[in-house]
This record gives sequence, C-alpha cells and structure tokens, in this order.
Amino acid sequence: MAKQSNQFAGAFPAFQMPDFSQFTNMGTPGLDSFMQSSNAMMKAVGELNAEILGFTKQRLDAGIAVSQTLAQCKSMQAAVEVQMDFARTEAQVYLDEARKIMELASHAATEGLKPMQEMHKNGTNGHAPHARANGKR
Repeated sequence: MAKQSNQFAGAFPAFQMPDFSQFTNMGTPGLDSFMQSSNAMMKAVGELNAEILGFTKQRLDAGIAVSQTLAQCKSMQAAVEVQMDFARTEAQVYLDEARKIMELASHAATEGLKPMQEMHKNGTNGHAPHARANGKR
C-alpha cells in the first residue's frame, strides 16, 4: 500500500486532548467554576451564531435586491453604477460586521473565563480549603 502524505501535516498545531482526570481533583468549587464558564461560553456562542445568521440573511436579501435593480437597468453604464455602489456598500457592511463579530468573540472569551479567574483570584484554585487552614481539626 502506498504511503499517503498529508499536505497539511505540521501546518496546524497538534490538538492535545485535555486530561479529564484532573477534573476529579478540582473539587466542587472548581467544577462549579468550570460549569459557569461553560454556560457563559455557550450563551456567548449562541449570540455569535445568531449574529452570523442574521448577517447572512441580510446579505442574501441585499443580493436579491441588487439583482432586481440590475435587471431594470436600461444601459450598461447604469448597471455598472449600480454594481459599483453595491460593492462600495458591501465592503463597508462586511468591515462593520467583522468588527462586531470580533467584539462578540472577545466578549465570549472574557465572559467564559470570568468564573475561572474569580476562583483563582479567591485563592481556591479549584480545591476546597483544607480543614486545618480554617482552624478546624
């Protein structure tokens, strides 16, 4: 059998599976923070998906509208002007949408990490405080 080469080998960093056994050592505070982070990320991803779907619908509607306008043009010059106006407008719309998507992605990352950062800031690092540290024996 011939050896197959992967043209993308080395182009992307290797994906390493997380060590899920570490979650059992995190304790309840760590798991709670992890779940809060997951929930925040899922909510943010939902908002991002809704934005992308809405943008896609708007672009399809705009494409249909410009096609109808082009079909009504009486001269090649009028068609070129319609097309140029559409291209200018679309370039700005896509730049604005890219900015909005980047803001949503940044917000998703920030909100997703917040519970884990709070846990770290509070010094629990996912572990329940030791009984001796609280003066209890």
